Amino acid sequence: MKTLSGVGAAYGASNPRTCANTKGPVSGPLSAQQAMQYVICGYEREFQGAEARLLLDDNIKLQLGGGRPFQPDKDRMTDADVRSPIYPIRGSYYTYMIDKLHTGSEPSWRNTGKNCNIYQNRPFTGKCYRTTFGDWSCLTTADGSSYPDIENTAPPQ
Repeated sequence: MKTLSGVGAAYGASNPRTCANTKGPVSGPLSAQQAMQYVICGYEREFQGAEARLLLDDNIKLQLGGGRPFQPDKDRMTDADVRSPIYPIRGSYYTYMIDKLHTGSEPSWRNTGKNCNIYQNRPFTGKCYRTTFGDWSCLTTADGSSYPDIENTAPPQ
């Protein structure tokens, strides 16, 4: 078993992926590969609160549509550069919803390897756009059941 560090260690999982730079491409349309990276960076994260959870995704399939002009009646992104095209996206992905490993009075083995639910092939739609600061952002809306396809399994490492 590999040694885990960072935020993922508390979940027995890999860390959420981040984008070091969201400026590319500086001009012209983004590629499907860039859109996929921006979807990942925008989605994967730790939720804090009463029940902290880690969200990761994998097996992403993404299609990038042709650019269209910003439409004020449809596009509600307040940070969008209205002079830049909006690119529709669609696809599917696996979502991993991971609970923290038990600590304290609960033995950690109690949920080790069983703290993850997987939602497979969740379809999504969305859009990618350039912000007024020159960064790219990709927003998605998932469709499908709220019930996991696989329950109580090990998270990705």
